[in-house]
Amino acid sequence: MSRHATEWAWKTNPGSSSLKLILLSMADRADEYNLCYPSIERLVVDTSLNKKTVQAGLISLIALGLISDTGERKGATRRVRVFSLNIPKNGNVPEKGNIPKNGKLNDPKNGKLNDPKNGMQNLSVNQSYNQEKENSVETGVFMPPEPAANNAVIDNFAPPGGLGQFGKFCMHESWSPSDDFIRVSSLQGIHLDCQPTPQELAEFRIYWMAEGKAFHHAQWEQKLARRLQVSRQNKLTSPENNVPHWNSPEAWEEFL
Repeated sequence: MSRHATEWAWKTNPGSSSLKLILLSMADRADEYNLCYPSIERLVVDTSLNKKTVQAGLISLIALGLISDTGERKGATRRVRVFSLNIPKNGNVPEKGNIPKNGKLNDPKNGKLNDPKNGMQNLSVNQSYNQEKENSVETGVFMPPEPAANNAVIDNFAPPGGLGQFGKFCMHESWSPSDDFIRVSSLQGIHLDCQPTPQELAEFRIYWMAEGKAFHHAQWEQKLARRLQVSRQNKLTSPENNVPHWNSPEAWEEFL
């Protein structure tokens, strides 16, 4: 048990109570190197959540950048994943501003936690606007301030002034599911035989771009998986698929 990890988990807001419970359970079993490897069954017992919720929660925590899969496996069957808790050196609790004592949270050497490409996790809406302003200085294209940027994310809609909080972002035309989309979907009980076609992906993007709602990357993938499952099942059961080929014996049955 690591007191440092537990304190960090209590001060971290992953966006939902279920994710908080999972993070606390993992922190309670972390060692001095912030590594832990509780089984899914152990997390289910600790959090009183169902197995699918725990599995989806781990995926969301990885997408948020709060934990990482080290690739190491433990247990008798070598199937229990070893996770690393991504705790900043100063516990991500600076005294003033967003710069911890021991260096910057968004150190370019280690990549940016609040990368606009994947949504902004810890930046408030005002801070996200300031970051956009800094980017505009570099590109030479200045965007005027948006008065509505002070509004928080309400009902999963991102405010006009920037991206949503806690890693949420609106659907855009260049979004694509990850390479392990099929495997992750199967963990959630949605079994797909192949990746989405360009047409299926375009239809999904267009629909949700019009909605304007903001979700995590893992949530977007889950919505896509469910849409593919329903649409493909409907095509299989469509009456058009039961019509015999015009040159088959079945098609000429009434004329013979």
